[in-house]
Amino acid sequence: MSNAPTVSEGLTSLSRILRNSVIDGKSFITVASETKNIEDYLTIQRIRHGEIIDFHCEIDEEAGACRIMKFLLQPLVENSVIHGIQEERTLKIDLRICLQDDMLHISLSDNGRGFDVAKQYDAKADRFKSSKMSGIGLENVRQRLRLEYGDRQKFTIESTAGKGTVVEIVFPAVKEN
Repeated sequence: MSNAPTVSEGLTSLSRILRNSVIDGKSFITVASETKNIEDYLTIQRIRHGEIIDFHCEIDEEAGACRIMKFLLQPLVENSVIHGIQEERTLKIDLRICLQDDMLHISLSDNGRGFDVAKQYDAKADRFKSSKMSGIGLENVRQRLRLEYGDRQKFTIESTAGKGTVVEIVFPAVKEN
């Protein structure tokens, strides 16, 4: 409690996350609102881990006004933090969102631990393997995209152990009214 501004920022971020997840029943929000949820999540993680997390967000103005499923990107950022933080090294997370040919293009990359995608993906079952702390978020995001957009979406992951991970998502853009 000796650092009151930090406590205050953390409580404010936590209250916004809870309000957005529990009280606000909207399934879709703007890209700008989703990135605010990510910032709130990272505020809490910085309190926990210190300034070891460096987040850079680049969003085209048109893309910021597009609709996105609520909490679509936050689990991916959460994966970057949970599986990517390494001692004595800043975790860099870059989020880029742009609009091209009526499609929303999202790229989330980190310089974390990385992983062997082939070992985490069960091609026979066409899903990411899940264990106690692995694969659940990725599979959830992938399934939500499939249910909403069918064949009109793309979800890819590239990762290299020790170098980091890149997640690419593409789906039809719909501007918020």
